[in-house]
Amino acid sequence: MSTVTNKENALEKAICQKADAQFQIAKWEWGQSPISKERLIKREKNISDGSGRGQVFGKAIDNEVEYNFLPLIYQLIQIELDLRITNHAPFTEERITDLRAYLRDFTKERWYYIVLEAYEESVAYVLHNQPLIMDYQEDEIRKMRDENLKIEPKGLFKIIDTKLQEAFAESVIHSERQKSTPTQSQLEVANLPIQEIIMGNKYSFGNITGSNVNVDSVLNQVAQTIGAASNVDDVGKKQLAELIEQLKAELQKTPPEMKDDADALAKTAKALIEAGTEAQPNKSMVQITADGLKKAAKNMASVVPPVLTIATSIVKTVFQIAGVPLP
Repeated sequence: MSTVTNKENALEKAICQKADAQFQIAKWEWGQSPISKERLIKREKNISDGSGRGQVFGKAIDNEVEYNFLPLIYQLIQIELDLRITNHAPFTEERITDLRAYLRDFTKERWYYIVLEAYEESVAYVLHNQPLIMDYQEDEIRKMRDENLKIEPKGLFKIIDTKLQEAFAESVIHSERQKSTPTQSQLEVANLPIQEIIMGNKYSFGNITGSNVNVDSVLNQVAQTIGAASNVDDVGKKQLAELIEQLKAELQKTPPEMKDDADALAKTAKALIEAGTEAQPNKSMVQITADGLKKAAKNMASVVPPVLTIATSIVKTVFQIAGVPLP
């Protein structure tokens, strides 16, 4: 067990180190690149078509964020996601926390330049429309600049958090699919007609081909987690247990070609309920795994429609238990 843990730790460390190095390269290349043609077009349009200094200032910030800054943020997250998918190593909670802090610090650092660009664009707008710029106009634009420099770009923080949640969910789903891909020997065993299959203290009669043993096993573990949760009242336990039974029943209807998706969904539900029923739930982790569960359910909704409704109800119930505000 310790050998496996040591290997996993070594892989996690190597991925983080490689990602951090590639981050620095990507940021340097971004800093050396000329302004994109699309951003220049947006700038000229804002200066020529704007309807006021304040409107131009706000639009300049939006354009700078959308066409210059966020593409870099998305690139940085994708760099590490690609590394993790390649190595079948999903994001850890600790790494997501570190990345969130890293990207927020970088955003705060760049916010000054984003606001400065908006200031210069607003001055250019005034000069374009009224060549003899008046002192009060420049003072007003400078005031907008100074006020914006004092605030934290919370809207950007939220976008970053959402993108990290999506990356976390994608890495988990991909990893679970890899784990659940059967070997040839497993396929041979799975197609053998048998008289009974022993699952814990339960018996299932017939041919294993028509059932998803792994999903049942995972969701049985979830039921045990719910029963043992000390911070969940009886009503909450009953609601979660019923939803898990409903999910189990629907996932058994999954066609063979989507068994991996069913397995990923079950394991994501397990991760969410484990996170949400802890004595002191980590609310960020609860939200991240909730997004993963909803994404996994959407992947299956076209084939087994009820899973999306059930997954949404599970998320709502866990949020109530963990004290996470409902979206």
